Amino acid sequence: MLEETEQDKIDELLELFSKDNPTESIQQISYLIFLKQLEKSDQVNSRNAKIKGESYNSMFDNQESCKWSSWNNMQGTEMIKHVRDEVFPFLRKLDENQTSYAKYLNNANFAIADGKKLTRAVKIINSELFGDKDKIGEIYYYLLSNLDIEKENKQYKTPDHIVKLMVDLVQPEINDLICDPTCATGTFLVEAYEHIVNKYSKSYKLSELGTKEKNKLKNETFYGFNANQSMSRVAMMNLMTHGAKNPNITQMITYSGLYTEADKYNVVLTNPPFSDTAKSDEISEDFTIESTKSIILYLELIVRILRIGGRCAVLVPEGVLFGTNNAQKLIKEKLLDDCRIDAIIKMHSKIFKPFGKDISANILLFTKGEPTKEILYYNMENDGFSVDDKRTPIDECDIQDIVEKVNSEEKFEDRKAKCFTVTVEEIKGNGMDLSFSAYQKKVYTEVKYDDPKDIIEKLMVKEDEIKYNLCEIKKTMG
Repeated sequence: MLEETEQDKIDELLELFSKDNPTESIQQISYLIFLKQLEKSDQVNSRNAKIKGESYNSMFDNQESCKWSSWNNMQGTEMIKHVRDEVFPFLRKLDENQTSYAKYLNNANFAIADGKKLTRAVKIINSELFGDKDKIGEIYYYLLSNLDIEKENKQYKTPDHIVKLMVDLVQPEINDLICDPTCATGTFLVEAYEHIVNKYSKSYKLSELGTKEKNKLKNETFYGFNANQSMSRVAMMNLMTHGAKNPNITQMITYSGLYTEADKYNVVLTNPPFSDTAKSDEISEDFTIESTKSIILYLELIVRILRIGGRCAVLVPEGVLFGTNNAQKLIKEKLLDDCRIDAIIKMHSKIFKPFGKDISANILLFTKGEPTKEILYYNMENDGFSVDDKRTPIDECDIQDIVEKVNSEEKFEDRKAKCFTVTVEEIKGNGMDLSFSAYQKKVYTEVKYDDPKDIIEKLMVKEDEIKYNLCEIKKTMG
């Protein structure tokens, strides 16, 4: 957790870029952080090679002037010219053998044109805080939290506690392949990485894992996809700063190109766009459900790319659950027949405040490979924050109870409660309506009204009081 003084230092950096486009801001800040880290990484690799008695070819051979230490003390105008004309051309020529970030640098654009702004930013990044490798992930998280990039890209940021809940529900393991087909800034993948690290750190240190397992975790575990290259860069940097050495982040319209990766992933965690409409020429011909609604396409895609036994936690809009058009019926039928829907968690409409507007959304939790027999429904009334636009922290929270109920083998029969179980036969007999409200029994409280005669009597008394007060006011007016 960053201390207040450390947050103040990052706030200085944010203030320098406060008038810029948020996505452009985080990219430019990322480039500067990366440039400092690049030299340090090169030094570590050189030392390790010497210890092993191996030869080492520095990425800065014949490019000494591109090292952070060579230019970070230059004056504003000189620094801008040097970074623009020497350092960034050097970055764009790096290959993936030198740094896994290289594939996102081939068209990197240096956009800082103010000398004072650049020198101040470099001075802040040169501070001790940015030199602490254990703090870089927290720094990047703080930057993303304050820039609200998702909103700028017309997406809704998933609140951190909901991301954590979804990861806790699918329980990713160290040998899983984990995918987010609409990864935005990569928060689901970061949380999954930290979940695995924390889990294995408690049982035995991550450093004690076998080389094969460690390499797989850092290089072959996380897969994310974005249609936007800028967002792909941000997700890549986010994962790398948190410890995933070589995450597989790809720029791709997933319902166009990802359908071919059938039966590949053990875990899918995602918050796909709810209301986007796909262009017909971007949709893979392999889809079995005909629709241009992206949420329908993403749900079929997820079922397609999961392995048998693969787990998914995905946010879906309320409309898909109770919808009756042909595409909505077909996707629900596919989910019920090809997957075991383990739970549907209804969330109140303020969950996405202050990141967006009121949205009726549900967490859909399912496992691929066997048909659904029954579904656990849970109405998350309290998520630890007030159910209003302010979203202030409160003591009431259903999250721990949700995790316990989902992992319980108990059947919950009380339809008047916030948690109950519904059989697939009842669901199919109800037109495949998957919404919580379709099966909840409402509790009606009897309201007792006064006798009409008493009500009339009270109104007449009030009328007399009003007449008297009006007369008294009139007297004072003369």
